Amino acid sequence: MSQARIAAVSRPFPAVLVWSAIGTILLAIEFYYLAVWVTSDAFTPIISGPDVPPSWMRDALTTGQIIMSLAWCVSGFIFVLRPLWREQRLSTDSLIFIGSTLASVWDALSNTGRYWFTYNSYLFNRGSIQAVLPISLAPHAPGTGEAWPIFFIPTLYGNFVVIALLVCLLLRALKSRWPGISTLGLIAICFFLGAVVDIILEGVILLPLGFWSYAGGPWSINADTYYKYPLPEAVCVGGVWGLLTCLRFFQNDKGQTVCEHGLERLALPAPVKEYLRISAVLGGVILVFILPYHLPQGLLAFYETAWPSDVVNRSYMTDHICGPQVKLACPGPHSASGL
Repeated sequence: MSQARIAAVSRPFPAVLVWSAIGTILLAIEFYYLAVWVTSDAFTPIISGPDVPPSWMRDALTTGQIIMSLAWCVSGFIFVLRPLWREQRLSTDSLIFIGSTLASVWDALSNTGRYWFTYNSYLFNRGSIQAVLPISLAPHAPGTGEAWPIFFIPTLYGNFVVIALLVCLLLRALKSRWPGISTLGLIAICFFLGAVVDIILEGVILLPLGFWSYAGGPWSINADTYYKYPLPEAVCVGGVWGLLTCLRFFQNDKGQTVCEHGLERLALPAPVKEYLRISAVLGGVILVFILPYHLPQGLLAFYETAWPSDVVNRSYMTDHICGPQVKLACPGPHSASGL
């Protein structure tokens, strides 16, 4: 066998082609169903119903949407516009920011089989893309379903790049202090820190402030309240932030993420190679949210617990899915709705 053939056999298939195909498919699906949703009757506000959040909660929800939207704009300038202007290309952080923002559209994907969490419908919303997905088993109708907060969820997701950056700085400091620490050890730290951060961000801040409710979540802290925090949430979100950080931290000597490996071996025009790189990383980022979070949480939704009366009796937390105002029992065994 000639040396050229030996080199060709030993050279692995470019991973970037696989990741680019994944990214292209995911982006095509997202943009198609976004268009379907926006042009359908399902693109309708889900109102808060007869119950109104207390004034302190309304203030928190309004302030949160403003602050998070402004933070998203600042992050967009820092991580996308500035590097694009200086380097004439999108950096890894640019793609994590864009990919995370795009992934936010699927935030309610774990409700596909069964409702287990709801958004506070006092937040500005137009329903959610779930209403037009053919895989959605949970019933939807205009004005009911997930009240996906347009000015909070996408902006929150986009800013996950900041968390990834900060954890990467910590990992570099740990690697400098203890050079012998293994890759597996660094990955474990990523997952652990992601779980801890989520317990603080959601369990201590966002849930008590009323941004959403994990009404049917199993194995929960504060299980009888609207701000119940299911422990699987920490594990799944820890997986998301851990993988997102790993994607950014573990780059090769060419500055490539795992999704871009093999790009330099492709004899293709520069614009085509740039498309492959962008679509590959975006596909990787979106999958980071689907595999460790939406898939397991969607399966756990079939084993949800009864929704607490503290949720059922707040119409702004039930999104017209169930409760006294629509005279439907909420999901879960022996639901607290009493209907």
